[in-house]
Amino acid sequence: MLMGQAQPDVLAFYQARDFRPAWTDPKDVADIRVVFGRASEHGLRSADYSLPRDTSLRPGADAARYEIAITTAVLRYARDVHTGRFKPAEIHPDVLLPAVSFDAAWYLNQAVDSGSFATYLAELPPSHPEYRSLVKALARYRTIAEEGGWPSVPGTTEIRLDRNDERLPHSSSA
Repeated sequence: MLMGQAQPDVLAFYQARDFRPAWTDPKDVADIRVVFGRASEHGLRSADYSLPRDTSLRPGADAARYEIAITTAVLRYARDVHTGRFKPAEIHPDVLLPAVSFDAAWYLNQAVDSGSFATYLAELPPSHPEYRSLVKALARYRTIAEEGGWPSVPGTTEIRLDRNDERLPHSSSA
C-alpha cells in the first residue's frame, strides 16, 4: 500500500513531515516491537499490530512500503490503546458518551520529531486510576485462567451469602 491507498491519518502524518521517512532509528522500531508484543496487557491482540521484517529493504517502493506499514500499525495501536477499539455506541446504542478527540498522527509526529518516541508509546494508555485497575484485573484473571480457572464448588444449591457453607474453603461451619 503506497500513499494513494493509505488511510487518511497515515497520509496526514506524512504530509505534516513533508513525506520525510520517520523510521530511520532502529531503536524506535525495536521499541514498537516491544510495545506491540505487550498489547495483550491492554486487552488488545498483539497480532493486530504486525510490523514488516526489517531486512535489507531497497530504496524506493520497498522502503516506502516498510515506512507506511510501520506508521499504519503504530497509528492503529495508538488509537486502539488511547481511545479504545470500539465506540461505546457501537456496542450499546443507548450509550451517549462524548466522542474522544485524539489526533494520533499529530502526536506521533511530535514524538518522532522531538526524539521522545518511547515516552509517546508509554503515555498512550489512559492515565486514569480506573484504567490501571482494569489492566491489573485483566492480568489477575488471565493468571487464574492459566492456572486452570476457578475451583469448582460441588453441589447444586446456592452458597449462602454469609459464606458459612461447608463447601467453601475456610468456611466457618464444619
